[in-house]
Amino acid sequence: MSSHSPDHAFYCGTTVVMITKDKRIISGKNDQVLNSKHLKEVYGVDVEIISKKIADDKIVKTCCLL
Repeated sequence: MSSHSPDHAFYCGTTVVMITKDKRIISGKNDQVLNSKHLKEVYGVDVEIISKKIADDKIVKTCCLL
C-alpha cells in the first residue's frame, strides 16, 4: 500500500518506508519510523503522535499538527 497519510500507516502497516526531501530513505517498523522527528523531516511541520489504548489493550495512534 502506498499513502501520504501517516495515520494510514499507523492503522494498516507494520513496516514503513519514508523518503525525506533530501531523498534519504527511512525504513523499519512503524513504531520506530513514524515519530515526530522523521515526520518533520518528510513533511516540514511539527507533529505530535497521540496514542490511546482501546478495547483489548490495543493502541491506536494518530498525528496532530502543532
